[in-house]
Amino acid sequence: MQYTKVPKPIRATARALKYARKSGLRLFGAQYPRHCTICGHSGRFFSYGYPLAADTICPGCLSLERHRALAICAGQEPLFEGKELLHFAPEPSLTPFIRSKGVKSYKTCDLFKPDVDLRIDICNIDLPDQSFDLVLCLHVLEHVPDDRKAMSELRRILRPAGMAIIMVPLEEGRLEGGSNSGWETVEGVSEEASADTAGWRNLRLRQEMTLFL
Repeated sequence: MQYTKVPKPIRATARALKYARKSGLRLFGAQYPRHCTICGHSGRFFSYGYPLAADTICPGCLSLERHRALAICAGQEPLFEGKELLHFAPEPSLTPFIRSKGVKSYKTCDLFKPDVDLRIDICNIDLPDQSFDLVLCLHVLEHVPDDRKAMSELRRILRPAGMAIIMVPLEEGRLEGGSNSGWETVEGVSEEASADTAGWRNLRLRQEMTLFL
């Protein structure tokens, strides 16, 4: 029996359709369950972002990976308990989680959002020096015109023993480019760069999350 070889264009089309089907199914999560460290949801996570990433957003609280990573850290050490905290661009999934952790005070702020406690420009923070024990700033600095000025302002409003939790997207292997190139790679948040601009001392780096003191 002789078999006719399928032409390459047809094989390519068949493969494309096969993976398009797989991608379509993954829009609503993988077959195996996930667990959300924010709201406790167990089940599928949905795809989110551009380019689309599978198993990213929790359908229970709409948390993303960075929020759930922060919750894991909060379970390992007391990040929020007893602290006076300022949260920039507060995420709806994180706010109730943080409030449940026994914070001394919790203030939200943003330049544009209407439903926050304070209207604040992160590059020109109208607050006294040493006002907070903890500042939370997740995926904000890559959107501001002068991230170094913003870092300096964050350092100013922190108390001497205070801490800032800052997350920025890292593009591995990219050293420079754009006005905020200092935040595009791990090298860009080194101790030297931080000390030269805002007096920060780098504590630790966990994937895309950097904690400064």
